[in-house]
Amino acid sequence: MKKIHFLNILALFLVPLTYTNKVNADQVFGTNGINGINGKDGSNGINRDGLTIFLTNTPLNLDLSGQKGTAGGEGSPGQSASCPNSVFSSVNQNIQGANGGSGGNGGNGGNGGNGGSLILYTTDLNNLKRVFVNTSGGVGGIAGSGGIGGIGCNCPQPFISSPICQGKPGDSNYSCSSKQYSCLPGKNGVTGGVGQNGAAGLTGVLTVVNSNQPIVQDQISASVSLKQLKEIGYTLTKNVWETRNGARFLLAQGSTIQDQYRFLANRLEYSFFLVWNTNRSFDHFAQQLITLKLKNDATGIEYNLPDSVWLDAKEQKATNRTDLIVYNALLKSEATRLSIVNLQGAQNNLKLVVEDEANVSDIVSTQWQVIIKTTHSDNRFRPVSDYQTLYEGPVPQKLVQSNGNSFTLNLGNLPLNSKALQTGLGIMIQLKATRSLGNYSDQQTLVYTNLINNY
Repeated sequence: MKKIHFLNILALFLVPLTYTNKVNADQVFGTNGINGINGKDGSNGINRDGLTIFLTNTPLNLDLSGQKGTAGGEGSPGQSASCPNSVFSSVNQNIQGANGGSGGNGGNGGNGGNGGSLILYTTDLNNLKRVFVNTSGGVGGIAGSGGIGGIGCNCPQPFISSPICQGKPGDSNYSCSSKQYSCLPGKNGVTGGVGQNGAAGLTGVLTVVNSNQPIVQDQISASVSLKQLKEIGYTLTKNVWETRNGARFLLAQGSTIQDQYRFLANRLEYSFFLVWNTNRSFDHFAQQLITLKLKNDATGIEYNLPDSVWLDAKEQKATNRTDLIVYNALLKSEATRLSIVNLQGAQNNLKLVVEDEANVSDIVSTQWQVIIKTTHSDNRFRPVSDYQTLYEGPVPQKLVQSNGNSFTLNLGNLPLNSKALQTGLGIMIQLKATRSLGNYSDQQTLVYTNLINNY
């Protein structure tokens, strides 16, 4: 009979067993389940088209309710983990079961469609009582539920013992002990979230038009040619709307519609005409555009001319009508067509002749500013730099003689040393003319260089 050494037996009892209450798993047994698919969102309900009716005394029963939204789809369940038939009876590390897949989220319900709006034309508000209407919004679709989570792999027991031996059986130094490894079960998948219910559609709005004619859109501004204003005029319009409460009390009992409604209380119309009360030819102005606009307080029309046109005019107002009476007219470009004709005389007889090529001096006023410089150099063929300024300032009207469209400026009588304006000297005249018609004004600058000649 083989002897068992006492020390070997004692060693078996002295080697402690190792237990682990909770450790991190190093190896997963089984395969994780696949997550479920989210449910599809429901479809929104269709909005109901609005309706326009010219009322008579015939009763009406109208359904303008919005369509219901469809329900959201359910999330699919999560897949359970794929687990082995048996867990290892002998392991060398901590183990954990595979997790179940999470369930898919539920889809959102579709929103309900909006109810249709209703426009009713009538001059007798009693006809509204014969109209029953339902313009409620569609109900929102119900939210989809979430899918159930899959099941994770379970452990047969929380710990698995595994023998650990040293040496060879039969040897004097052969000894064995056991070590325990933890087994953690896999987690079950989370149930998917519930979607959101769809919102209800909006209730329709009532509009009441106190007329038996279709609404004409607002025309509160326009650009119109002077020709059109002179021949047929132009009319601007604006619908005056009021927001009122109590729509349901206007209609047949039990009607469903928003309480606030729009009511066409009035329609404003203002006309604008051009009266050409001037001898100037209208042909030059016919295609010019004028901008018309209803005043902010809707009490009449204001106008705005382009910068290229000057009108001396007055407004004449009557009920819902404005006449613009033109007494004088000018194109801005006509005001600045002055040219210097010649320079005459010398010293206190020095005179500058200016011509109005547009022939409009009978309807515009002219103010003159002048700078007079002289030089002993000949300035006719080259620039010179030795000018001496004799005068800078206005030319008084008493020194200006006008004959139709010709102006003679008596420069020699300005407050300057007229003896310095002697024959043969070079002279430079900078003439600035300010031309005005009523509140309109523009300037033109003319420059003249030559020798003073007494002729």
